[in-house]
Amino acid sequence: MGFPYGRSLKHAERTEAQLVRWAKVRDGHADNEDMISLTLNTPDENGKPVSEFAIGGHVFTLLAATYETCQSVLT
Repeated sequence: MGFPYGRSLKHAERTEAQLVRWAKVRDGHADNEDMISLTLNTPDENGKPVSEFAIGGHVFTLLAATYETCQSVLT
């Protein structure tokens, strides 16, 4: 079964992989009103496509920022 920290790492890896798969649906379809599609379809600072590692970080950050903003407005 493992230690709680190890289990949380496995859960985090699965969650990140699911977020990347979900975001990749927008790959090749830039939409100016969709931050995730803009993130996926904008090259990095070297002109290369965004890596899956960066996609996972950006998508998580965007979701967290959206949640925090909505929570603040409702409060």
